Amino acid sequence: EGTEESPYIIDSAEKLAQLCRYGCEANVYYKVDDSIKAFDMNTVAGVDLTVDNITANEVKTAVADKILGKVWFCDGVFKGNFDGNGVIISGIRTTVNHAYAALFPQIKGDVTIKNVTVVNSYLYGKTAVGGFIGSQVYNSADGVVHTIRVENCSIYDCHLESSHSSTGVGAIAGYIANSCNPGT
Repeated sequence: EGTEESPYIIDSAEKLAQLCRYGCEANVYYKVDDSIKAFDMNTVAGVDLTVDNITANEVKTAVADKILGKVWFCDGVFKGNFDGNGVIISGIRTTVNHAYAALFPQIKGDVTIKNVTVVNSYLYGKTAVGGFIGSQVYNSADGVVHTIRVENCSIYDCHLESSHSSTGVGAIAGYIANSCNPGT
């Protein structure tokens, strides 16, 4: 599993949250189950991250213990391919002054995000705030040009905001390194 022909199936809001928060290895494929039409992320266990000195391990422990909260947080990098299969995702909340606020807070390498709608969400962060991608992890020394695709995706009734006026905020992505070629 995990191939384009046989992707890992996301069949709950908790599995989606885990994927978005902790990332995945490169070239792995995920698809939302055919029976799922919407995910309300307000129902996903999380932790209140308003304390500045909380560590990533404390976040993982709190999530694992299912302490009720509703705050999105990234502790990994998404490097795969996500097919939302037409799903509508609502209730994403990032209310802490950390970088990388988005459905997928950090991405790296060749990534595809498609067939998903984000609605009724509040995305707030220090830098790199986007509807689908917060920031691209980029290594200019490797000299490799990566392809980032966001296809058939929509965002509406969302509030996106950065605490720093000179940093990236965008409906699709907060920050993507270097140049952009819209393709053909």
